[in-house]
Amino acid sequence: MSASNAPRGQVLIIAAVGLFALILIAALVIDIGFSWMLHRQEQNAADPGALAAARFISEDPTLPQTIDMPQARAAACYYAEQNGFFALAGGDVTACVPANDVNGATLTVNYPPDANAGQFQGHLGFVQVIISSQHDAFFSRIIGQSQITVTTAAVAARQRGETNTHTLIALAKTGCSTGKIHGTGSVKIYPVPGYTGPGGYVQVNSDCDSGSSDDQCSAGSGALKIDGTADLWVEQRINVHGSCQNKDPSHGTLDEAAVQIGDPLEGVLFPAWDPALDGQPCGVGGPPTEATGNPAKGCGTSAMPWHPSPAANCPGMTTGFSCIELQPGVYFGGWTINTKLHVKLAPGIYIIAGGGVTIKSNGELDSIQAAGGGPAPVLIYNTDNPLASCPSSGAGCQQDLVLGTATSKLKLKGLSATQPCPPATITGGCPFGGMVIWYDADGSQAYNGLIKIEGGGGLYISGTIYAPKAEVDIEGHSGTNCGTGTETQLASVQIIAWTWNLGGTGDLCMPYDPTQLYKLSQQGLVH
Repeated sequence: MSASNAPRGQVLIIAAVGLFALILIAALVIDIGFSWMLHRQEQNAADPGALAAARFISEDPTLPQTIDMPQARAAACYYAEQNGFFALAGGDVTACVPANDVNGATLTVNYPPDANAGQFQGHLGFVQVIISSQHDAFFSRIIGQSQITVTTAAVAARQRGETNTHTLIALAKTGCSTGKIHGTGSVKIYPVPGYTGPGGYVQVNSDCDSGSSDDQCSAGSGALKIDGTADLWVEQRINVHGSCQNKDPSHGTLDEAAVQIGDPLEGVLFPAWDPALDGQPCGVGGPPTEATGNPAKGCGTSAMPWHPSPAANCPGMTTGFSCIELQPGVYFGGWTINTKLHVKLAPGIYIIAGGGVTIKSNGELDSIQAAGGGPAPVLIYNTDNPLASCPSSGAGCQQDLVLGTATSKLKLKGLSATQPCPPATITGGCPFGGMVIWYDADGSQAYNGLIKIEGGGGLYISGTIYAPKAEVDIEGHSGTNCGTGTETQLASVQIIAWTWNLGGTGDLCMPYDPTQLYKLSQQGLVH
């Protein structure tokens, strides 16, 4: 082709397209930057508005927390006006409505917070303030967007430093039978004698629904399943986001299509610990468990056999059993409590770094006698060995907690907030008072882990069981003596789990006692 016939003007076209692209990018950058400026302005109003609204959450410890909504909204409105919104209201704190804002802004106050508040959704003691407004776009009109909507929210707390009022929470938002009652006996949730406040609620978050929200159990599938001849007896409310399957509870108020709630303990962190240090020995005089090598196979194996103490060190031990004394600290590779072993725990925190815990037939686990009687306060924290390669089936990885069998004995009580909890604290109180079992949600067994609690030869456990990504199963046995003070299958626990499955051949007694449970106190701006 001759030079005179060569295409002309290509550079001009490319330059024009490139210039348009640059203008478009500049338009978006300018409008996005403007949106962030508006978001900051809204945040400056929502944050103090939420804090001010939280002042009107009630604090009477004998009643459920409520809010004075007119006062709370007026307080949030005041701070919205102070930050440039609703200028046409002229300072009237009852007039924060779109008609009184040049951009048609809206002010929403939610108690309890809605789903956009994440973990705080549905929880009393928290208030949510939302400000939303529309603004004319600058350059985004080029791509057909004439207005920008900016929405900002804040959540503030005025909790009383009390226990969450639920006994059972199944956090899974999908799946059927995420809360299940099975067997031939009853699961009974009732207040301890003398307690008259709120508490003992049941919450099942799953959306599994047979299509009916009539507050009655029916055939089909459901989030809560009461199976076979089992029974659920609750003094307070049973809240199910989806539906209830098979049979109605014999006692308590069933509410289907209830609001989902978030994890009430989300954000609670376990203290850091050093895996490079030696672990605790498998009994007095034994070698320490180690994070690497054969000793990582855990207590109760050929690599790390148990080291018994004199029988006199375990008063009340069943005749013919060996006494194993353990001190708080880290145990690499977990515990296997074989038949005719009585494992006694000193007060404090036990970190199971891989391997889990298994109690076999006739095994016994409890803590040393506390002052005044009963088991001493302990916490079992189940996690991975940080030096192991997980996930795998190795002893260094998080595994199940199988605490008991049909013939074993189990006695555990959660930590005390007024006593030290070594190794986390050695003086003063304990930041995890009331916690008895904690299944690490960041471990390698997330969504696959299991805590199975059974004590056919005797079951007594109290405190909060926190397993936000694991299942908790409690198996009760013969006995129909709930509320008598002589319960043989006593689980005075609060369960916050991904899913739970409770029941057995006899009544499982679950008295609600907030003094024995973990307390999370939050005040001020939380989200």
